[in-house]
Amino acid sequence: MRFSGKVLSIGFLPLLAACDTSITPITNAELSTIAADRELRLIADDQEPIDGTVGLHEAMARAIKYNLDHRIEQSNIALAKSTKQVTALDMLPGLVASSEFSRRDSEPGSFSVNSTTGLTSANASRSTEQDTSETNLTLSWDILDYGLSYYRSQQSGNDVLIAMEQRRSTVNRLVENVRTAYWRAVSHDRLSHRISALERKASRELANSRSLTNGGFSSPKEGLIYQRDLLRVIGEMKALQRDLKVSKHQLAALINLEPGQSFRVRIPPRKTLPSVQKPTSELVQLAYVNRPELREVTYEQRNAELDQKAAALELLPSIRPYITGNVSGNDLLVDQSWLTAGTRVSYDLINVFAHPRKVARVRNQQALLDARALALTHAVATQVHVAKERYSNLRSETRISAQYADVSRKITQAIATESSVGVTGTQEEIFEELGAILAELRFDSRYAELQTAYASLFAAVGMNNYPADLTGQESVDVLEKAIHDIWVKRGEGLH
Repeated sequence: MRFSGKVLSIGFLPLLAACDTSITPITNAELSTIAADRELRLIADDQEPIDGTVGLHEAMARAIKYNLDHRIEQSNIALAKSTKQVTALDMLPGLVASSEFSRRDSEPGSFSVNSTTGLTSANASRSTEQDTSETNLTLSWDILDYGLSYYRSQQSGNDVLIAMEQRRSTVNRLVENVRTAYWRAVSHDRLSHRISALERKASRELANSRSLTNGGFSSPKEGLIYQRDLLRVIGEMKALQRDLKVSKHQLAALINLEPGQSFRVRIPPRKTLPSVQKPTSELVQLAYVNRPELREVTYEQRNAELDQKAAALELLPSIRPYITGNVSGNDLLVDQSWLTAGTRVSYDLINVFAHPRKVARVRNQQALLDARALALTHAVATQVHVAKERYSNLRSETRISAQYADVSRKITQAIATESSVGVTGTQEEIFEELGAILAELRFDSRYAELQTAYASLFAAVGMNNYPADLTGQESVDVLEKAIHDIWVKRGEGLH
């Protein structure tokens, strides 16, 4: 017996060794292949190419259709819906088919003992063949599992709604970012040629001033002061130009163009945006109803309530009625096929002891969600106040920037006229032209901030920056028209 145990132990050693697995890191060659495949799939084969310049609403449409972050949210919704469908199947009865074949190495014969006399039968007999097979088909339905699955299915439905609210939040933020990057890109395309020409002119003037100062043809003090002022203005212009150049790359990423791809944006007129006449208190109430974050936490609170109901349901016994069809290959049976019906009742006694802890966990979860809801409510109210105040201030600042840019433009034109007849010098002309360009850049930058604040105000209130019925699967033209229509209707603002 000890020898047999040792043999079995030695026999099991290879099996135990086979259960272990080695650690295999990804090689650089594999990583290169994976990276190449991902890079190839960054731009979908069916992505519509840009035809001409890109307008604001087309950029929004392309972001909704092609942006990779939005694809994540779409996949999240699809996964949640699939999970809901799978969870719903758990409420169906179980239907299990099984088949078994066995063979003995000896005859399954046996003796019998008379219960009255205690005498053993003289001859052995058997009621089972040496080779046996049996097939079963069992239909069963656990009432307790049905109740729990019903609650789980409701929770899966809430998870779908949560995923939809997360997508809504992502798209609103995406449209905000597109609006900001687009107007900065507009400023870049509008002024880039003028900036480059003026930069060359200023560089020549700077070199001339240094030559005159070094050659003793002008006062060293006046020459250095002039160079300092010239460098200060050029540096400020370059800083603004740098931010505007980055905006083209940001916009390209948002609408999912290939990195480094050259494109131009449409130059629209800068229109005055409307003022907000609706009281802040009404905007806050709208936000309480519409904000995706508040809706999301409300659905999570629903799920917590369902967890509490499920915990109470688990205290009930499991009742499982069943019916089984059996087919046996045993030729010694009188009936080789028969039906079995019955009900199994079971009770998990551990649930009685675990129930208080489960209830405590659910209550703690509910308290956490309630605290989150209150914190979000306060944050949303604050965001609405800040968004409205920021938009109102930027409206005033943008109006001043527009007036300043207009005055600077007129001064530049007047000085250019005087310079052409020799009344003023080149230095004054360059300074005023630089100042006019800077005023234009500041105006564009402020206008881009105003456009962002306008979209942010709608997002803070929870109103979609895009038609809610859009899925992102529509064509760019259809998406662009729908987005255009909703923003045209908003031309009156939050009145």
